[in-house]
Amino acid sequence: MPATLSGGQAQRVALARAVAPQPAALLLDEPFSHLDANLRRDIRDEIHQLLTTIGMTTIVVTHDREEAFILGRQVAVMASGAVLQVDTPEMIYSRPATAWIARFVGDTNIVDAYRTDGGTTCALGQIGTTPIIDGPQQVAMRPEQIEVRAAQGQGSTEPGWAPAVVAERYFIGPVVRLGIEMREPSQLGDKVRIVVALPHIGLSSSSKPGLECFAPGTAVEVRPRSTTFPAYPT
Repeated sequence: MPATLSGGQAQRVALARAVAPQPAALLLDEPFSHLDANLRRDIRDEIHQLLTTIGMTTIVVTHDREEAFILGRQVAVMASGAVLQVDTPEMIYSRPATAWIARFVGDTNIVDAYRTDGGTTCALGQIGTTPIIDGPQQVAMRPEQIEVRAAQGQGSTEPGWAPAVVAERYFIGPVVRLGIEMREPSQLGDKVRIVVALPHIGLSSSSKPGLECFAPGTAVEVRPRSTTFPAYPT
């Protein structure tokens, strides 16, 4: 009986009924919103495999970034009824058209920067940007695009590395999320705070278990991992 079906079973039945007439296109509006996290992932992956196999054009409406990136070959980002950007998931994430989209589709640091004849500079040092914008601007840096290491000693910071200190540390399973404060005010204003994400595996050492590495108050050094970052005029 329908009333005895679990959430996952009901979702599978609903999809089968929608696909059976072989429509030209299928609309899925928040199809997994009522499912718990593990079931949501399983059903999402099953539907993705099915729709890819049968080659049916499908429009999925979702507020979940992961769903959009996994299910969509093309992703349209909308706000207030307007389409702001349409592109592949990879380009939406790595080259968002605006700072708002950068924040919307994933954790990001929006950092003030300035370009002169000598290049573009931010609190982390000199960086490349795309597009190239003269004067004041903002750049989007994903947490995983910033490298961090223990401070190498007083006055020994190498070129390309900037001194900083760990302000916050959160263990969230596969990654450790660090809130980092630059130790010196940048040329662009006050002290800058950024977020860095590190894989938890590999953080442990013989003297410090993984959960204690980069504890708040630890002196560190940071530098950009990427060579270019999205830039936006201010």
